Amino acid sequence: MELHVQGVARLPEAFHHQNPAVGQPAHPRGVTLPSAKLQTTFRKTLERADLNPYLYEHVNIREQASWVHKGDHEGATEKAIRLARAGVEKILRQDEIESIHVDATKHVLVIGGGPAGIKAALDSAGKGLRVTLVEKSDRLGGHLHDLDTIYPSGENASKILCQLLHRIQVTPLITVALNTTVTGWNGFVGNFSATLSDGLVLEAGAVIPTRCASTTR
Repeated sequence: MELHVQGVARLPEAFHHQNPAVGQPAHPRGVTLPSAKLQTTFRKTLERADLNPYLYEHVNIREQASWVHKGDHEGATEKAIRLARAGVEKILRQDEIESIHVDATKHVLVIGGGPAGIKAALDSAGKGLRVTLVEKSDRLGGHLHDLDTIYPSGENASKILCQLLHRIQVTPLITVALNTTVTGWNGFVGNFSATLSDGLVLEAGAVIPTRCASTTR
């Protein structure tokens, strides 16, 4: 499929040679791709073509045109062309941005001590990061305490809970704070500051909320 959009140049030939599947119209400063492939894949392709990977617009023709208009081929084609043109026009109006690197605090704050929170804490610690696991009740495990078996495997919930708690206990990088909530936080990716209900202020590079919660800024 090749779309011709007035005033829009083709990507450099090198770009097409590096990724033959990508042959859609583009402006020399960016690209619009009618495809459902992952964003990261296309951004890497743009980098190989010496284009700014952030001048990229994802045009989803499969879900927004092809699949939803199976009985109207001409209409679906016209819609696909309009979507592609809209993507190109958006790129033309975008400001170029560049990647930046910031120093990140190697500490993860996990909010919620249920199965998801425990797993997040263990995975983070497994990458060598310090973890603080905050739970508002007096015990970890969440709804695992209320279940007999786990669907669909039929595994014993108590057994799984014991295994998870044991892994938490033997992982020195994980600190557990029970009967504690997060009362406020600020910062940005890589450098967050969270205040706990006991008054402790934690510096964290990442915050993983595993349950619905409200905080006071």
